[in-house]
Amino acid sequence: MGLKAQALVAAGFTIQPKEFGLLTASTVAARASADAALAEMDRRVARLESFNRLSADRLAACLRQVIDTDPGKRAIIESFVSILQQLAPVLPIVRDFREKLVVHSVLMANAHAEIPGLRRTLENNAERARVLRSSLDDFLAEVPYPFDHTPPLDRLLEVIQAEETSSVVAEGPAFFNQLIRAQAATERIDQLAIRVFGSLAIIAATGERALSKREGVS
Repeated sequence: MGLKAQALVAAGFTIQPKEFGLLTASTVAARASADAALAEMDRRVARLESFNRLSADRLAACLRQVIDTDPGKRAIIESFVSILQQLAPVLPIVRDFREKLVVHSVLMANAHAEIPGLRRTLENNAERARVLRSSLDDFLAEVPYPFDHTPPLDRLLEVIQAEETSSVVAEGPAFFNQLIRAQAATERIDQLAIRVFGSLAIIAATGERALSKREGVS
């Protein structure tokens, strides 16, 4: 709520602070609320650290067993693990992207209002998204795309760019298309991470079940 309130105040809207859980309708109060929400999210993620570490250790152990019993799977396992390692530094940028998309959505929901600073705020937000996207492209250009795709595309960046070509609004303002590109990129990165991690989990679970059967464990 704080992020949305901050965007509206920055654009020149007058807000009712209680509707956003704020004491005052100021940019400072809105930013403090947004920072507090992000800090709480970080605390909750930190509480999952032990579980995540144990899960990662089990997954790694299962994958090692699979490679030991079926060396033919080594290449695909190492390929998937490499992709996840390459995506790791991208995820903080994706989080910043999402902030810009939240701001964009709340501003567009109020785009009917005749507020002098609205278009300027939209354009500034889109420009920040464009800068973030530029920093992403350097990472994405090196990340392979390991799944079947038509036409065949070798890199994640190529997949995103192909999708963008079909989603850009020809008559839309530049800032609008920049946000469309940002959203397409974040969604595809999320999908790739989920598919790669899911594929590793399936390989590990299948290997674990096969091992249990060989050992006579039900």
